[in-house]
This record gives sequence, structure tokens and C-alpha cells, in this order.
Amino acid sequence: VGELAAQYDAIDSTILGHVMAPHASGVQLLLAPSNPDHAEEIDTTRMISILEGVRNEFDYVVVDTCHTIEDSTLALLEAAEGSLLVTTPEVTAITNTARFLEVARRVGYDRKLRVVLNRANSGINVATIEEILDRRVDCRLVSDGRAAVGSANEGVPLLLGDPEVRLPLTQGVVSIVEQLAGIGFEHPDVGARLRFESVQHGSYL
Repeated sequence: VGELAAQYDAIDSTILGHVMAPHASGVQLLLAPSNPDHAEEIDTTRMISILEGVRNEFDYVVVDTCHTIEDSTLALLEAAEGSLLVTTPEVTAITNTARFLEVARRVGYDRKLRVVLNRANSGINVATIEEILDRRVDCRLVSDGRAAVGSANEGVPLLLGDPEVRLPLTQGVVSIVEQLAGIGFEHPDVGARLRFESVQHGSYL
């Protein structure tokens, strides 16, 4: 991102080809500045311009934002077509999520939000969480430390490591993709459309 800050208004495929890190799966990653001093050069205007430049070259762009509500975060929420609000089934996490949702409702961002419950098979039950949040939990990801840690350490996405989508955690990830990109997911290896019936209040998990 730091290398794009100086040319944020002239981003094209050639420039992106020099700065993005490719993965064997086909995903390309735009890394955060290696030098913290360079991060200060990327203000909200530059960040949104960079996002728009990247968006013009890719079908899907995923942004991992910070955990605090800052001007840049709000600007990204405004620019996004959809946002995932990830929480966990603990009291402090759910309380903070409820506060964020209240802010989102006031500024009109809640219509674009999907709530993702991580470690959904532990802690506070989903019905209680939905009552506290006053909305549905859209997707659930179960705890599977072995699969998640193995995927991160080996640099192999869950779906490539579990191409038949047998693990509940992989199924949860596919559910998120389906909701964001439209029902049905074309896996590059098996070449089949994966569909999952709803078992959670009409969601695709």
C-alpha cells in the first residue's frame, strides 16, 4: 500500500502487478506498509482512491480493516458494497458488537453489514446473541484450531486443503463466500457448484 500512496490517482494493472503479492490460489495480496512511518502518508483520501483503483482491476476486493472506528474505517464502510462484522461468543465481544451496530444503524451502514460469529460452537448460545444484538447472526464459523492454524502456517487456504468441503469450518467459509458473491460457488479444482441448505434462519450456513 505504501508504494501506491505516491501514485494513488494513476493506479492501473501494470502498477498493481509490481506491488501485489500473488498466491498460488490466484488471490493477490496488497500488503500493509513495512515501515510504520509510511502508513502516516496514507490518509483517507488516498486510501479510498487506492481502493477504487484496485476495484477496477479485480472482481472482488476484500479489505481487512482495523478494530477501531476511525475516519478511514467509516470511509471504507461507505465505499464497500458489503461488510462482515466478525465477533465471538463472549460477553465483552458481544457488548462491543452491539455498540458498533448501534453506531452503524445511526449512520445507515447496518443495511450492508453481515454478522459473522466465530467459534460459534462455544460460549454464549446464538439465540441469546441474536437477542442482544437485535438482529440475526448471518454466518457461523465453528472452532477448529487444527484446521485454522494448519492453514495459516502452511499458507494453504481452507478450501484448497479441504476441496470436498467436509470440515464444518470450511463449510462456514464457503457460506460467507456464497452470501457475498451470490449463491453457488465454483471451485477451481472440482468444477462443481457447491450449495448448502439453510439451517439457520434462512442463511446459507
